[in-house]
Amino acid sequence: MHAKRCNDWLIRRRGPRIPVETMCSVVAGASNKQRHASVLELSCDGLRLERPFDPQHASRTVSLEIEIPQLDEIIQARGHVRFARLTPMGGTHPDGSPRFWCQAGIAVDLTARDRRFLYEYVGDHHEMMQSDYYSIHW
Repeated sequence: MHAKRCNDWLIRRRGPRIPVETMCSVVAGASNKQRHASVLELSCDGLRLERPFDPQHASRTVSLEIEIPQLDEIIQARGHVRFARLTPMGGTHPDGSPRFWCQAGIAVDLTARDRRFLYEYVGDHHEMMQSDYYSIHW
């Protein structure tokens, strides 16, 4: 039932997105080194994360381990960067190049089990946020 609610959200995305405060591990590039990022939003199909930009390990395809807030659950996924927004941080890297902060939108490929789990989690939290909004504003 929640997956249907999530898929019916057909304005710009396939499903709603919810704000979250959690972490994920990101593996990108040839080094296979795990780096951490903050997750800002989750949706049925992906997430928005931020971290310092590392040009040596930048990649359009990444491996992710996403911590689901308030639950003892980690979802593993392959992600495809859909957009990346770089903001100057100040300072330079040892090679003299400028430092940037990166926010990225990532679409994820999930197992059927993890996709159902994420649909339910996002759908339930989106519904709670909507009911909280209407109870305050009506």
